[in-house]
Amino acid sequence: AVPPLVEEQVNAVAGQGATPLLVCEGNQLAGLVVLEDVLKPGIRERFERLRAMGLRTAEGVDLARLEAL
Repeated sequence: AVPPLVEEQVNAVAGQGATPLLVCEGNQLAGLVVLEDVLKPGIRERFERLRAMGLRTAEGVDLARLEAL
């Protein structure tokens, strides 16, 4: 079972749009790794061009972060 504090951290990370990975050694929790997408300059324009071609964003894209650019 995942300790409540770790579960809170996992939920907080996921709630911010990142991907939490729990790392275990045997049956012991060894750590938490957080993966985040890096939004590069010009990404908004690239998405606009894709949308103009009829393509839509995939599920899981953090549109709030994209809109902030």
